[in-house]
Amino acid sequence: MRTHVELTGLILGPDVEEKIRKIAMRHHEKLDDSGYPLGLTAMVLSLEERIVAVADIVSALAGTRSYKEAFSRERIVGIIGKMKEDGLIDGSIVDVMTDNFDDIMGKTGVRCQPIMDMYQDIQREY
Repeated sequence: MRTHVELTGLILGPDVEEKIRKIAMRHHEKLDDSGYPLGLTAMVLSLEERIVAVADIVSALAGTRSYKEAFSRERIVGIIGKMKEDGLIDGSIVDVMTDNFDDIMGKTGVRCQPIMDMYQDIQREY
């Protein structure tokens, strides 16, 4: 499971701008160096990398997976709040996410709907 970060880097390769590739490859890093794959610290992680890290966590918690149902708003906010308290993810980004949760998730749902429709079409076809 953890190898997807390195595979992302290989897939994006040298044709994708380095800044973009770093954002994609660092979405599991934590501010206290406990993340992966490189164990980076807050000093190294850009604002964009921190934003994507929080967004990835929220996306994983809000989505249904083969091993879990989607978590409630309250549970998601509680989890990212605890991660903020523990110094794992950027507190200012967590605050923005928490304060604007319904709006962000609503807009995300609308923007993702065409992709979800295509996915469901592929599932039905194959």
